[in-house]
Amino acid sequence: MSDWQPIKTAPHDRSYLLLYIPDSAQEPQVVIGYGNPDDGPDDWLQSDNNSGGFLIDMPVTHWMPLPAPPSA
Repeated sequence: MSDWQPIKTAPHDRSYLLLYIPDSAQEPQVVIGYGNPDDGPDDWLQSDNNSGGFLIDMPVTHWMPLPAPPSA
């Protein structure tokens, strides 16, 4: 698996990524999310199976590609 990378280097093309949110109200979080090319470069959406995604309202600082799925 890759190392965490600065969020400024993340693809903003709707690719699903692991996103790191260090300053959440509860504790740091890692979520699956993506950037929409139609949104600003600092706008990230958390994946939601029901609606497609919702805006993350806290700063995202790092990203990592999703790991490969398990083999059969």
